[in-house]
Amino acid sequence: VKASLNSRMPDLEVYLTRDDDTALHADRNVDNKLRAEFANKRGSDLLLSIHANAADSPKVCGSEVWVLSLDEDTLRQNRKNAGSFVDTGEMMLVENISKSSMGYIIALTNQMTNDPFNNTFARLADAEFKSLKRHSRGVKYNDWTVLYWLEGPGALVELGFMTNGDELA
Repeated sequence: VKASLNSRMPDLEVYLTRDDDTALHADRNVDNKLRAEFANKRGSDLLLSIHANAADSPKVCGSEVWVLSLDEDTLRQNRKNAGSFVDTGEMMLVENISKSSMGYIIALTNQMTNDPFNNTFARLADAEFKSLKRHSRGVKYNDWTVLYWLEGPGALVELGFMTNGDELA
């Protein structure tokens, strides 16, 4: 990804939190927070967290573009489908965080500041997947840990499902 971006936009500074499958920290919650802090320290214009998804069924396919939401109705709905992500530290448990805590106030302020850019980027990325004739599962909203601690704009992109043979290939 870095080589591709640099070849298309030579003046772009691209930073990788890692260039292999080694975690920054054994605890995934800490690992994801460190990724956000990495971007924050560099004053990044955009954090793009790139993932390959998995599902119980090999038939599930498609891309997803996620942006931060601290909306309680959205989060409550997402919790129905995402139990293991909370347990592994991939998602924050915002409902357990004091709404008057400094961390929550900062995250909410950052979300309000970055929302227009996040949503524009997410829609453009989703449109690009569609233009490539990829099945899109759409733009989605959640409280992913890496996005929660991010000060600037960012999105989490699921490129496809490794559990789907066609997408894995």
